[in-house]
Formats: sequence, C-alpha cells, structure tokens
Amino acid sequence: MIDKKYKELYQQMAEEGHFGGGPRLLEWRIARKLFRKMQCSTLLDYGCGAGKQWHPEKVAEWGKLKPTLYDPAFAEHSKLPNQQFDMIMSTDVLEHIPDYTLPSVVRYCTSHVKKTQYHFIANRPAMKELPNGENAHCSQQPLEWWVDLFETHSVVKVPTILHLFSHKNNRKIVKLWFKS
Repeated sequence: MIDKKYKELYQQMAEEGHFGGGPRLLEWRIARKLFRKMQCSTLLDYGCGAGKQWHPEKVAEWGKLKPTLYDPAFAEHSKLPNQQFDMIMSTDVLEHIPDYTLPSVVRYCTSHVKKTQYHFIANRPAMKELPNGENAHCSQQPLEWWVDLFETHSVVKVPTILHLFSHKNNRKIVKLWFKS
C-alpha cells in the first residue's frame, strides 16, 4: 500500500531518530473524546511513528484500551493488521503519503473500521525534508480534495473527523457522516 521509494526514505529517517510518534495535545483530546463518545474499545493508530505516545499513563486516559500500532517505517510496527477496529486514527500521517496511494489507504482504513475515524492532516509544508531533498509532506491538498478523497474511496462510511491544520494556526474540522 505504501510506495517502496517513500517507505525506504521514511525508514532511513526513522533510523536517524525522526518520527517518535504522538499527536499534539489538542489532537489527542479530540481523538480521545471521539473514542469515548462512540464507545470504542479497540483502536488502530495508523502511522504511529515509534509509538512512544502510547506509554501506560497515556493509555490509561483512554480507558480500557490496548492500542494496535502500525507504521511501515518502524520494523516493530510494520505489519499492517488485518482485523476490525472500533476506531482508526492518524495524526500527521496522511500528508506524508503520495496522492496516488491515498485512495488505497482510505479504502484500507474504511474497510477495517467499525465505529469512527479521526485523521489530523497538516496541510502545509513540513519542517523536515526527506533524504532526497523533497518536503516530507508530499500531499498538500485543499480541504475539499481531502473530503472528496474520503467521499469517493470510503468502503464503509462511519462518523469521521478530518482535522486540517495549515499556516498561521488555521484549523478546519470537517465531520463526515455523523447522524444528527
């Protein structure tokens, strides 16, 4: 599902100590609130980095949860799970995936989720460059593009939050498929 070239570049960066993992405080609160609201018990952190954010104290804040971690750049998290999760989340991940592979990522996520999704997308250039000189955020698209991506390629339409962050702390949160 991930482009081989990008996988190798991200693995090299991971070996150099980049991508420790973990959402910012606001992202963590939104995702945790959604997890609780939707009465979830299982979670896949898609693109978890090193997974350091899931230390026992933080996991306890979510209730009874043993998160499943996936990140192809880290050997210990590189096996893509083939099971259903109540919630799938990604924070600062999707923009690191080339546009042409994102439809398959959306199809994977939406075919493996039962209740809800949360995706934080930094919609601006990254402060890091890949070893080949490219900006680490290879998919910088407007909000409408991301909404269309999910509308078009979702296998199952569960309540989904797309949280875009761009320049000057400009945040946009879009809720898809929520029932009133």
